[in-house]
Amino acid sequence: MLLAQREFSGKGKRKKGGKSGDQGGDKKEGKKGKSKKGKSEATDDNDKAKPSTAVVRAPPITFLSKESLKLELASSGLRLFHVSGILDVKVDNPEKNGFIKIKIESEVPEMIEGTEDTGMKWKPSQKMEKTLFSTEKILKHNSPKLPFPSGRPLHWTLKSKEESYVPLNIKCQTTDVDAEKTKVILEYAAFTRFVLKKVVISVPIQRGVVPDVSSLTGIWRCRFNPGNSRLEWPMDRIDKSNRTGFMEFSVPQVDRSKFFPVSVRFTAACTYSNLKMCVVPLKGLKAPAEFVHKQELEVDEYQLVD
Repeated sequence: MLLAQREFSGKGKRKKGGKSGDQGGDKKEGKKGKSKKGKSEATDDNDKAKPSTAVVRAPPITFLSKESLKLELASSGLRLFHVSGILDVKVDNPEKNGFIKIKIESEVPEMIEGTEDTGMKWKPSQKMEKTLFSTEKILKHNSPKLPFPSGRPLHWTLKSKEESYVPLNIKCQTTDVDAEKTKVILEYAAFTRFVLKKVVISVPIQRGVVPDVSSLTGIWRCRFNPGNSRLEWPMDRIDKSNRTGFMEFSVPQVDRSKFFPVSVRFTAACTYSNLKMCVVPLKGLKAPAEFVHKQELEVDEYQLVD
């Protein structure tokens, strides 16, 4: 009887009509109590263990603006600046979500037609209405009966002579110390608009020589690769906290030309075109305007020459 009371403890009152001295009644009530308690605990455990059924749905339209940079710097200034870009579009369930047109905007001035001047030059794909894009910067399928296709509906190039476009300015100064040593100071200054990631500045070193690094901005992570005879200066990122920096090293006296070309590589989650998108459903049709837009910049070739 004491056992039955313990099992009912905290589970409410006994049923009416039960006798306090009736052991059978207590056992019966105890069994019912066990059954209810077990069921209740099982339900609670299931509720706790049950994973969330909420699903975060990705937008049905994805844009990727991707640019590749070719750049050549010299002591006299910027020699080459060329950006090649593509817009990659992915439309999930085109029959439902693809009857759209896309309005784009960019802050970069367009290149004047028929000239070799600087600026942006656009090239829509053959599936797009070229006149509409030329006059209003709207991407729309040639056929109104077909949804907007996944793929690359737009390409562009950007040329410039402006040094303000240079994302990472590099300078290399050399000084002969007495008759035995050459001191090298490598400096960088970053473009304020971009956050650069996975940065590596690489300097060629004469074969058979090991450089002596004496000073370095930031974390001491420079490395010398004897296989290709290059001194590399890697940085995880360059942002507002380290927009400028320098590295100083020395080698046995050698001609200045041996330290060129200095090469640079990096990535960035932004682009020069910095496209702004607006998705508009075609007249009389319903289409979602939700989308996600990602941007990527990578280096094709980036050099400092003497």
